Amino acid sequence: MFAQFFKNRTIRGFYLPCVAALLSLIASIIYISGYMGSSYYNILPFLFPLIGAVLFFGLIFFKPTERFAALANEIFTFLGFLFFIRYVYLYLSTVFYDGISLQAIANISPVFICVLLFELIAIVLANFGLYIAPRKEEKEVA
Repeated sequence: MFAQFFKNRTIRGFYLPCVAALLSLIASIIYISGYMGSSYYNILPFLFPLIGAVLFFGLIFFKPTERFAALANEIFTFLGFLFFIRYVYLYLSTVFYDGISLQAIANISPVFICVLLFELIAIVLANFGLYIAPRKEEKEVA
């Protein structure tokens, strides 16, 4: 039964959104571990990608709701990304206070870069699941 579940799944409709959900979960964990206790911390950039990943894995395993799993992950990861930018833009203004230079770019925190890249990649990969069915079409025998 478990092998049959994964046998009829598509790569772009199931596995890429699964990677997107994992990336949004990882980005959420990196954000809270890197910014907790700083002035750039807020619970919303942590909470929304986490909710998106949990909803994705909760919805993808049931046939009636599997079509909405990637959508839930896409929406909540995007909201988490927007709130991340909202609460971290002051960090960028302090890094680039004297202008954009190689020194300023080198001073960007690895935590910021990881969260930014993971959430952007998660948004793009979750987008595949919006247009492609997670399950291969079942052929009816006439």
